[in-house]
Amino acid sequence: MKRITTLLLSTVLCVTSLTACNGENSPSVDTTVETTYAPTENNVKLLGRTVYIDDMLYCAHSGTGVEFTFKGTKCSITVSGDSTSGGSADSQARVAVYVNGERVIDDMVDKTEEVYDVFESDTAKDVTISLVKLSESANSTIGIKEIKATGTAIKPTENKDMLIEFVGDSITCGYGVDDPDKNHHFSTKTE
Repeated sequence: MKRITTLLLSTVLCVTSLTACNGENSPSVDTTVETTYAPTENNVKLLGRTVYIDDMLYCAHSGTGVEFTFKGTKCSITVSGDSTSGGSADSQARVAVYVNGERVIDDMVDKTEEVYDVFESDTAKDVTISLVKLSESANSTIGIKEIKATGTAIKPTENKDMLIEFVGDSITCGYGVDDPDKNHHFSTKTE
């Protein structure tokens, strides 16, 4: 009798597991609960050389930031500007946010704290989100304070097979490439 009960229980567990793996019967994404995540390597892939200090991920160099995936309906990222955020517009940090490879935000960090609503949808969708600092470190830094998402837990994107590191100066950062007038002076808005 014990063996039959064990066999029956094993069969039920197996069928339950198979049913849960079927897309039609799998649990739906909870689109009502917003969760707050720290920008740590447990939750996001770190892009470039970053440092996590006092609950903040600091990005100084061009190309630094975070990347993650989740399935859900909403996501926002809170960014902190440094002491230049309220100062000269030519020295503020420039950031970009990409959702599934498409740039949805290109902004100058002109406040000490900014909340970017980076994704919103009526239905749950699989998304990959990247926040990247575009401007060079000599003029400004940013801190990524938190990420809020409604849906499944965020997770770091997979590592790529190969990486390329660029070492250089403002030319390597793309000095002036987004300025249609080559005679303009330096600004972090155009690199």
